[in-house]
Amino acid sequence: MRKKLFILLVLLLVPIFFSCDPLMINLDINELETNLVDIELINYENDEQKEFPFWTKDYSDRLLKFDSNKASVIGNLEETKINDFLECLTEFEVIYKYYTFDSPNGRCAKLNYSNGEFIVIGLEKLNSGYIFKYDENGNVIEYIGKIDGSKDFVLSVEHLFTY
Repeated sequence: MRKKLFILLVLLLVPIFFSCDPLMINLDINELETNLVDIELINYENDEQKEFPFWTKDYSDRLLKFDSNKASVIGNLEETKINDFLECLTEFEVIYKYYTFDSPNGRCAKLNYSNGEFIVIGLEKLNSGYIFKYDENGNVIEYIGKIDGSKDFVLSVEHLFTY
């Protein structure tokens, strides 16, 4: 009887543990190459950045607009290094909709698209890898997620920027 109860309990708990696995995606390099105009290294001054307590909850209604007054350009990625950056970016998986912060803070890569939209990727060593997509007015289009292995990503791209 105890053995049957244990097996039943295991059969009920296993799906619960595995159903919490996040969706992993890779960014589409073709989409990035087609729409990209340039990549800037920016510093986003944001002392009010909030960290979310649970990554599984949908916090899309709490994401803040990108305030261009808080952003200062440190430098632009040389055109010859853009493909290296994109290849590195697409090698890493992204934990889809892994909500970490409500807004960027500190050093970030800003990928500018021809239609005015842009993507911001956090490059700070402690709080890195989050990916926001904004429209031309700074409104959040989507919180894409967080780069899995974000510290390794930062180490692999930071040498590409010269400033």
